[in-house]
Amino acid sequence: MTLGSEGGPVRNAAPRTPSEHPLRVLYLSWRDRDNPEAGGAETFTDRTGEVMVARGHRVTLLTSSFPGAEPETEHGGVRVLRRGNRFTCYLHGLAHVARHRGDYDVIVDVQNGVPFWAPLAAKVPVVNVVHHVHRDQWRVVFGRVGGAIGWFVESRVAPVVYRRSRYVTVSQATRSDLATLGIPPERVDLVYSGNDHPPALESYAREPRTEQPSITVVGRLVPHKQVEIAIDIVADLEQLQPDLTLDVVGAGYWLEELQAYAERRGSPTACTSTGSSTSTPSTRCWPGRGCCSCPRTRRAGG
Repeated sequence: MTLGSEGGPVRNAAPRTPSEHPLRVLYLSWRDRDNPEAGGAETFTDRTGEVMVARGHRVTLLTSSFPGAEPETEHGGVRVLRRGNRFTCYLHGLAHVARHRGDYDVIVDVQNGVPFWAPLAAKVPVVNVVHHVHRDQWRVVFGRVGGAIGWFVESRVAPVVYRRSRYVTVSQATRSDLATLGIPPERVDLVYSGNDHPPALESYAREPRTEQPSITVVGRLVPHKQVEIAIDIVADLEQLQPDLTLDVVGAGYWLEELQAYAERRGSPTACTSTGSSTSTPSTRCWPGRGCCSCPRTRRAGG
């Protein structure tokens, strides 16, 4: 089983429409786009931050650090501060809010299951960004007990702390899920995720289909993406479709577990690498694949 690496999107310049009333914005997110485990949520943070800068606002992103990362850098005009690890960054974020209460006009708090609890220390409006709720994912990642605690914090504690905040989400499905947690839909604004067109998009329709049946999975390699389901499909169909292949484009700490799982299912060579998700060979091969699969616990887009 061989897996490729997932890269960032093709980038276009943000529109330059200066705001008449520039704001000082603090973005709180547990990862930034350079983090090895960055995914769609980080792309959303990155691009919306750049758009705000393009419109004349001053944006600071406080996030976690990772091995080899600079403690401070800049992304498209966004000042990036890296403090703590994937767990302690929340404490650093809350401390930063408390120390710099007069330095920002608005705070954007990205809740990836657990938020930064900015309302506890902020004196300015806080906007909570939720891509999706994590009801099923908690148990997958942290087990039965840890998952129950995580879901209690997300579903019971966070809504109380953010009861005076507006929410932003990327789909109607998540807005509906938030309503089940007691967050009224009228407090939740929709900002749909998008993506840049890859180079030569129009030529994809002319790409020939592969002669053998194939499935492609694109995404980060983490437990809750459940790539194992796609591996199961290939293994279960081996008798009917002996030539069926699985192309996995992505990177993450779950790689070795997936390789071991493929071995146990008797399909050690079922998955072949197509390289980076934005490399020319990789993107040009996708249109030729027979099926694109999204085997995960929950998608932000519903």
